[in-house]
Order: sequence, then C-alpha cells, then structure tokens
Amino acid sequence: MIRILIVALDQNVLFNFITGLEKNNGHVTRVKTCDEAFLKLEKEKFDLIITDNLLDHGIECVEKLIASNPMLNCAVISALPPDEFHEITEGMGILMQLPTHPLEKDAIKLLEHLNTILNLTKKVIS
Repeated sequence: MIRILIVALDQNVLFNFITGLEKNNGHVTRVKTCDEAFLKLEKEKFDLIITDNLLDHGIECVEKLIASNPMLNCAVISALPPDEFHEITEGMGILMQLPTHPLEKDAIKLLEHLNTILNLTKKVIS
C-alpha cells in the first residue's frame, strides 16, 4: 500500500484524483495546512506528499518539507505554466506538477512515476 499525504485547502475538487489514488493501492491521509503536514510527518511515514499550490506558499511548504527530509517524494498541484513551475522548483526534486483539477488519470500517471522512482531504489510498493 502506498501511503499518501495530501495537503490542500479545498479537497472537494480532488475527489476524482483521490479516488484514482485509492483505487490504485493508495492510502490517503488529508490535511489542510503545512503545519498539519509537519505534525503528521512526526508521527507517520508517507511514501508521497502532494501539496496544492493554492495553499498560502504551497511551493514553500514543499521546500520546507524536503529540507526537513530530503528523501520525501513530493508532487505539487499548480496552475503555473510548466516552464515557470520548473524554474521555481528546479533542484527541489519534485516528482511532478499536477493540474489544478487532477483526475483519476493523473493519479495513475503519478503512481506510475512514483513506482519508477522507487524501483530505482528497489522500494516498489504494491
């Protein structure tokens, strides 16, 4: 089972995406703030963190999370154009940018990408 932490203010728009994660072996935990994410990470281990850039300073949240644990796998929901997103997040090791209203197909693509990364370190989760 893939343990996933989603940090987003409005999780209703993520219904189809979360359904896609859960249908594909994802166990989703939800929080609304970066501070809540840090509290969860103190108590639990997650294979993937997904943040919504609609949070106040969403990319900064990912930057802080990765600074506290460089081995975290993170993805960001963002409306930024891909080139601008890449420029802002370059060097942070973010797995992928997700659209502002990600769908089930985006969940599948993200999980495939995550398993490719985990396979490189022999940590494939099934």
